[in-house]
Amino acid sequence: MKVTHSLRGNRLVVLALLVCLVLAVFAGTAFAGGEKEQKSGKKGTIALSFPGLDVPMIGETYEVAKQLLTRAGYEVIGHDPHWDANVQRNDWDTWISARQVDMIAYLIVTDPQQWQAVARKAKAAGVKLVSTNMTLVPDVANFMFEDDHRLGFDTGKAMADWMQKRFKGAPRKVMVSMSENPMFRNRGQGVIDALKQFYPAAQVIEYTWGDHTATYNEVSNILTANPDCKILFNASEVAFAAYSAMMDAGVSATDP
Repeated sequence: MKVTHSLRGNRLVVLALLVCLVLAVFAGTAFAGGEKEQKSGKKGTIALSFPGLDVPMIGETYEVAKQLLTRAGYEVIGHDPHWDANVQRNDWDTWISARQVDMIAYLIVTDPQQWQAVARKAKAAGVKLVSTNMTLVPDVANFMFEDDHRLGFDTGKAMADWMQKRFKGAPRKVMVSMSENPMFRNRGQGVIDALKQFYPAAQVIEYTWGDHTATYNEVSNILTANPDCKILFNASEVAFAAYSAMMDAGVSATDP
């Protein structure tokens, strides 16, 4: 069995977020909370907003960032939306309306267009938004400069090379994750484009991932209909949910 997770991209997401936070620590003009600083002795308040903290990489990043910022003199708040984008946005709205925060540093996994209203509200309130992946919303500082299609294409080429050595050009089914989020969708499309070019016998089965349960169920349904599919690409933090679905379907980790 071959399971490919976009690890390089995820490491860069985490690194980019940490860089954003460090830059925020040293950016003297990053916050609008001068009065709050005088009253509390803090430099400002930062909210860390990730879609869910149950993924180890995200949960660990949250804890590390919180520790670094607290040591640097910032007040840090956060939440666990449990992969519900409405909860994530509603908490933002509450923080902004109550003037609880000076900055929100975050990662989202849904369509960035859905966040425009709350982004405009943040701007009007003087709340800085720092994103690792929300590239389509005006007035959001974005620190995710990588080419997601290229990341997917390079991964897809590596998959094709592996498949060529293993299967010698014979037809094989490959599950490829897609998403409404442009970052993850572009990675999936990059994989598809590379497979089309370098392993044309690949039969791509696209699926849309969600939270852990939705991803597990989606992959399980695909495997029920395609029991001979043993290759999967997932560009997100829930790759191990897809992997678990394959294991539970009886696919062996050593199955070619």
